[in-house]
Amino acid sequence: MKKLILYDFDGVIVDSFAVSLGILKKKNPQITDRDYRDCFLGNFYDARVKGRSDIIWGSPDEFFPRYAEQLMQTPPVPGITSAIQEFTKEFSQIIVTSTINSPVREYLRAYNLDQYFKAVFGKEAGHSKTDKIRDAVARFGARVENAIFITDTLGDLKEANAAGIRSIAVTWGFHDRATLENGNPQVIISAVPELMPTVRKLLG
Repeated sequence: MKKLILYDFDGVIVDSFAVSLGILKKKNPQITDRDYRDCFLGNFYDARVKGRSDIIWGSPDEFFPRYAEQLMQTPPVPGITSAIQEFTKEFSQIIVTSTINSPVREYLRAYNLDQYFKAVFGKEAGHSKTDKIRDAVARFGARVENAIFITDTLGDLKEANAAGIRSIAVTWGFHDRATLENGNPQVIISAVPELMPTVRKLLG
């Protein structure tokens, strides 16, 4: 039976928080770390709709080229490459992200990670991660009990819960442990070496 690992991209595979916040600050120097982190308490695109457009570029066409350029200069989270390489022996791996596909795919190629992922479900696949998680599980012939979502934000945990999928929260990304606890993940881990035994325990 197929078993899937789904990853958020920003914050889990690459620590892009400073990159994105730095771009936003050039447009609005008053933005704080907290302002940006709060955009991920729910669905990122809902935050834009609900009056937080002041801290987002007016158009994704303005933000993403700058993001892509700086992203390529930011190496993966230490240890995550080895974990991904090891997991590919046992599991199918997919990325579910709010970012557009092109910089994610370019990044994976640049850091020799593209061979380990079956698909990228980015912004082009929709704004709802709940829908994208369900689509990924269905497309790859798995069942929700045989899939796990790894993320670093409370908003993603809420969407994983809505999709009926278990989640692992990691504290090396956008949100701290106290925030992540509000999303009721199966496990919260604080270091990459904890990832492999945790996934294997949950997926068997």
